[in-house]
Amino acid sequence: MKNKYKSYPEDKFDTHIAQVNTGDGFKCDEKYEFLPKGFFQKTFSYFLLFIALIVFTIYFRLFQFVKVKNKKNFKKNNKEGGVVIFNHVNFMDIVMIDALVTRFSFIKILTLEESFGVPVARLFMKYLLCVPIPSSFRANINFQKEMNKVLQNKGFIAVAPEGFLWPYYPGLRPFYDGAFRFAIKNNKPVFPMVVLFRKGRIRKSHVYPIIEVLEPLYPNKDLPFKECEEDLSLRCFNKMKETLENFYEKGTPYLHFNHHAKEKDLSSK
Repeated sequence: MKNKYKSYPEDKFDTHIAQVNTGDGFKCDEKYEFLPKGFFQKTFSYFLLFIALIVFTIYFRLFQFVKVKNKKNFKKNNKEGGVVIFNHVNFMDIVMIDALVTRFSFIKILTLEESFGVPVARLFMKYLLCVPIPSSFRANINFQKEMNKVLQNKGFIAVAPEGFLWPYYPGLRPFYDGAFRFAIKNNKPVFPMVVLFRKGRIRKSHVYPIIEVLEPLYPNKDLPFKECEEDLSLRCFNKMKETLENFYEKGTPYLHFNHHAKEKDLSSK
């Protein structure tokens, strides 16, 4: 993985740095089925997931040299389901987490609706348990019900709370609240995971991923809902921030750790 990104627009957190083909402008409607339904759809989905798991495990281990630290923090606490969060710094970051950490937990990966714009890719993404976050109010009602049901049945959803992809960014950007809302409504833990990059010893222009799995954090149910949401978000943010600060050398370019910057910077644009 070659790091070609040298600067980031730190006054515009709500934008992708790396652009992808978003196809035909796909939009969910209120009839959209967010997850495979019925015996045959589910069987096909699990078959694809099993094949993908094998292929990506081999690829990430043998060709990308991905390391995983503290995987036990997920394995020993994954009986009740929960919300997986991560810093969004690579096109394949959640795929790495799915293949090497969560594995047969069959996490539902929440992604931007625009990512489903390419028709063929859209079909495979659905059966690989990627779920578009709808912009339509009516579709969002069904989306919320489906994801709450996943958590209530001790399943997992995965969300990038920064919202947008900034490849190889060594800092942490402000969080959106959706992930923490799901955790609080369903009284589930949040599993923070941090994607880091180490420099290659031989190929100096290349970097290689490390996934560090942090201990799960639980909602403080003694707080009112909004305060609980802010508290859980901030605790997760601070743990991930601490991990990044401890890993990267002091003075690494383009670090940004301001949890409250979203309200200030985005509203001023």
